[in-house]
Amino acid sequence: MNEFAIEVDALSQAYGRREVLDRIELRAGPGEVIGLVGRNGCGKTTLLETLAGLHQPSSGQCRLLGQPSLDMPEDVRQQFGFVFQEEELFDWMVVSDHVDLVGSMYTNWDKTHVRQLLKRWRVPTGEQVSRLSRGQRQMLGIILALGHAPRVLLLDEPASALDPVARREFLGELVELALDERRTVVFSSHLLTDVERVATRIWLMREGRVLLDDSLDHLKEGMLQLRVHKGRQAAELPPSLNGELKRQQHDWGESVLLYQPSREEIEELQQDLGEQLITRNMGLDELAVELLSE
Repeated sequence: MNEFAIEVDALSQAYGRREVLDRIELRAGPGEVIGLVGRNGCGKTTLLETLAGLHQPSSGQCRLLGQPSLDMPEDVRQQFGFVFQEEELFDWMVVSDHVDLVGSMYTNWDKTHVRQLLKRWRVPTGEQVSRLSRGQRQMLGIILALGHAPRVLLLDEPASALDPVARREFLGELVELALDERRTVVFSSHLLTDVERVATRIWLMREGRVLLDDSLDHLKEGMLQLRVHKGRQAAELPPSLNGELKRQQHDWGESVLLYQPSREEIEELQQDLGEQLITRNMGLDELAVELLSE
């Protein structure tokens, strides 16, 4: 059995002259819940849709459960679920009929769990889909993707239309999924507090590239910001530092963002610069703002 549930090799995607994905390399194993983070237009949706086999890459390839995304055999498709950013539902159908239709396509459809989710998330089964609120439609799309207990689940902004209570319930379901060591979940979101609560790993994208790929804990522990404030004595950082990702000049001094810095180098700087040097770790929201802003 392949040790990776998701494999992305040298993946590039261009539309005309616009390159959306640029030589992406990624791996995800069973039991990982991956938060896909980045600004609008950075390629998150294209990456998820290409993983799902909806686009022919310009170059490179994706594999799910050891099989090419573009040519998944039926037994692999039965273990795969995808929630689109814009839900694709049949507006003319009644919710219960829609659920039955999708359930008939899967051999592993869990009717009991689906009924429980519909009731818990207050999706009216006797209502026509076109009459559902945007949040209810999003909930229905999520339920339809979860009903067959997929081993690989891709979610594109799944909670964007949910109210705070519904979002909390959905995140609780993701936490339950995360406890299953056979399952792999990738979800994109601009709500970084949600990502930080659920994800075990972060894929941070910028302009079609994956800037960082690391466990959330390792990322937060390994990211350090240095600040040198102007004082009576002139003080400045060396022109380059190990693990340097970003350097900025400010009215008050200079800041440098480091990833997995050299501890020996940091200790030397602390001895040389004293109180003018401030070191601080960063949360995911601060980190994303620093790395994704110009």
